[in-house]
Amino acid sequence: MPRRLFARVLLQSALVLATVLVAGGIALDRFLSQSEIARLGDQVERFALMLREDATRCNGPASLQAAVRRMGEVTHVRFTVVDPRGIVLADSARDPATMENHASHPEVGEALAGREGRSLRKSGTLGIEMLYVALPGTPVVRAAVPLSEVHAVLGQVRRGVLLAAFPAAAVALALSLVLARSLTNRVEAMIRFASAIARGEYDRTLRVRGDDELADMERSLLELRDEIRGRIEALGREKQTLEGLVEGLPHAMLVFDAQSRLALANAPARALLRLVGDQAKGLPVGEVVRDPRVLEAVDSLRPGDTASQPFRLTWRDPPGEFEVSVWRLPRGGAPSDLLVMLRDVTREAHLERVRTDFITNLSHELRTPLTAIRGSAETLLDAALADPSASARFLDTIRRNALRLEALLGDVSDLARAEAEAEPLDLRPFDGRDVVGAVHDLFAGEAQKAGVSLEARVPGEPIPLTSDAAKVESILINLVQNSVRYTPAGGRVTVGAEASAGGVTYRVEDTGVGIPARDLPRVTERFYRVDPGRSRAMGGTGLGLSIVKHLVELLGGSLEIRSDQGRGTEVRIVVPSRGPGDPRPP
Repeated sequence: MPRRLFARVLLQSALVLATVLVAGGIALDRFLSQSEIARLGDQVERFALMLREDATRCNGPASLQAAVRRMGEVTHVRFTVVDPRGIVLADSARDPATMENHASHPEVGEALAGREGRSLRKSGTLGIEMLYVALPGTPVVRAAVPLSEVHAVLGQVRRGVLLAAFPAAAVALALSLVLARSLTNRVEAMIRFASAIARGEYDRTLRVRGDDELADMERSLLELRDEIRGRIEALGREKQTLEGLVEGLPHAMLVFDAQSRLALANAPARALLRLVGDQAKGLPVGEVVRDPRVLEAVDSLRPGDTASQPFRLTWRDPPGEFEVSVWRLPRGGAPSDLLVMLRDVTREAHLERVRTDFITNLSHELRTPLTAIRGSAETLLDAALADPSASARFLDTIRRNALRLEALLGDVSDLARAEAEAEPLDLRPFDGRDVVGAVHDLFAGEAQKAGVSLEARVPGEPIPLTSDAAKVESILINLVQNSVRYTPAGGRVTVGAEASAGGVTYRVEDTGVGIPARDLPRVTERFYRVDPGRSRAMGGTGLGLSIVKHLVELLGGSLEIRSDQGRGTEVRIVVPSRGPGDPRPP
């Protein structure tokens, strides 16, 4: 491109130069011709004036002819003397008697009319081109010279002009070459600069030379570079922000191009789908998400649709449940990209099942005592009031089931508060041994009635602890109550405390019936009972260990349950010391 531009500029400059030289030469030649003819005419006119003065002194035709010939020989000019009728009286070149009437000659006609006449024409007598000058008067004196002299002078002038024109043309051509090279160099620099900008090399510079149109273009390219660099940097920042947002989203996000091939996958998507780096880019939907329902959702989107109907998908590896949504990303009329989002709803689904199970279990737990109360009341109303012993038995049934309802509702209320973290923690320093003694005293009587040995084990030195003493006591109450209830007569229950790194470790051990290994992972679930019949007979609600779990989490501690069926259970709780300003555990 630059070489072609240089050749065109140079050729155009040469054409312009040639045109100027030819036009100038023609104009100069015409000007010189006219000037030389005018000079020659003025010279001939002077000779004609001199001849007219001599003619007035001649006495006859012979003397006039002699005078005309002398003047012609001296000046090398042809003279002709014509009377008012156009008859030639004398001629320096021919015999006037043999010459035709000259009244019809243009220059003679002008002179006969009283005006000086001049004409350029071919002589009918001599057959050559001549310049004629005729002076008015009586007689008319006409002088004529051949134009060969003019042509000789013009030839010399033309040779001189040509000799001067060749160096001038060479200099002009050299200047054109320099100017063309300068122009093409600047254009080449702009082309290289624009190409560098197209490649993203925004640190390149361009020199602005002068103040012409090319300089304006150079400045415009620099401004364009700055504008493009600013926009690219802004787009880069926006892209990084968007990529950071997409990467930081907790949901798996996949973007497919108009051909349904993978263009982008964020970190959760790569982890879920086992995608390594950018190796999966360009793969179709079916090879990225190997589930026919996702492919059906993508294929079901019509050109006018913006989103598909969300649906849930059970994932095998890693196990979980996901809600899948597909959106069409608008692109201003061009084929649009597709956004596929897999939102992890495993916890939501689990909570939904837990809530459903909770409502079902709570309804069942409420229905049993309510049915017993209703049946006993109806029996009393029907006939049992007349029998004091039967009435006492049915009233005791009503009392026991009412107490069971009260305990159930109390545990439900405690569990709800623990899960919702509605009550603020009352964090105060206390002796960790105090709650052990209080719980021991609370259940000493019940344990004695059940024939169970209840023992408190605490060190002799105080155990400083900063926590919520009431909630720690609630935890131990639930644990000791369970141990006393499920330990047969002759068994032993031990509650103790000891200092540990950053807090206190509480233990509740019993020699009761124990918990089967298969049930250990579920004993902290709501309403879960290892032995439902025995639990109800003991007055249990199935919520005790669930309350313990949530209270321990609320205090930022840890819970560990070990059990050997038929030999007993050990529950270990670690409660950390926390100041009032410490953040609540997640």
